[in-house]
Amino acid sequence: MLNPVAFTVFGLDIYWYGLTYALGFLFSYLFIIKFAKEFGFKSEFIEDVFFNVMIFSVLFGRLFYVLFYNPIFYFNNFFEIIAVWHGGMSIHGGIFGVFVTLYYFSKKYKLDLFKLTDLFILPASLALAFGRLANFINQELVGKITTSSLGVIFPLYDENTRWPYQLFEGFKSLIIFEILFFIYFFKKLKTGVLTGLFLVFFSLGRFILDFLREPDILFFGVISLGQLLSLIYAIVGVIILVKSYRASGLQSSRAPELQRKEKKRKR
Repeated sequence: MLNPVAFTVFGLDIYWYGLTYALGFLFSYLFIIKFAKEFGFKSEFIEDVFFNVMIFSVLFGRLFYVLFYNPIFYFNNFFEIIAVWHGGMSIHGGIFGVFVTLYYFSKKYKLDLFKLTDLFILPASLALAFGRLANFINQELVGKITTSSLGVIFPLYDENTRWPYQLFEGFKSLIIFEILFFIYFFKKLKTGVLTGLFLVFFSLGRFILDFLREPDILFFGVISLGQLLSLIYAIVGVIILVKSYRASGLQSSRAPELQRKEKKRKR
């Protein structure tokens, strides 16, 4: 049986949920610092931005879950709002928190918003896989009942055999990261394309896989809240892609000096 508690230190339970999120943030930090220069940003500046992104992605992720997925429970159990180790994070809310934070910094320092989002979205796509692993260990966001040999029993939820939806979502995020990483290194892109592609791939994948998930809230008895939000994010992604491709000239996310070095290497 999966145990949500990884280990105990001096009587304090350390949850896998928190550890996997910490690993996701650590990977994102190391990745962003390593590639910041290629996007034209100084490491010191990006460190400040990342710290704020980390805080507000968690804040909005929790806020979305509390307000949209389980408001009655948290209204009656107010102090459970801060008990994030019990689970309950909205990926859509986390993504929204990232964009709000980056929008603030882009306006404050007169920077290209999508140059920032292109940098942060690359590791974020893999960090989401860590989050889904946390959901699996925590036995939350379970799939629908199935007779498939791929089914898993989540004892903390019930005794039925269900789709391991969380693992499917995590694998989807891993594939998205690999695709975006490949495109970044081997294709010349206009600023914003990586961001747009991420939103489209993530949202369409989530929309399809959610048919295997036990829904929290259904609209018209057919579409879940997560699917509805995914459609909205997919539309935003398409708008960003159209806007990026309509922009005149090649506006690669990579810094100009690095693009020149790349051209010299090819010669």
